[in-house]
Amino acid sequence: MNCFMPPIKTLPKNWASNKIKLKFQKMSRQNKYTCNEYRQEMILLSLRMRLNEKNLPESERKKIQFEIQQLETTMEMT
Repeated sequence: MNCFMPPIKTLPKNWASNKIKLKFQKMSRQNKYTCNEYRQEMILLSLRMRLNEKNLPESERKKIQFEIQQLETTMEMT
């Protein structure tokens, strides 16, 4: 008799970058989620969305990448 256990429902592989997953795991261990953390995540999300715009000038792209890097450092994602 074969016993088949369906996989536990998980999020799709591409749902977030590894850095965001790591941050989420750290937060779940701490059980604290502040307004400031939420704000930082929303800023990071908006910066990444802007970075994906097609007609973005290279100078603006570099500024956004720098801001993302700074924010990830602040959020301890690097």
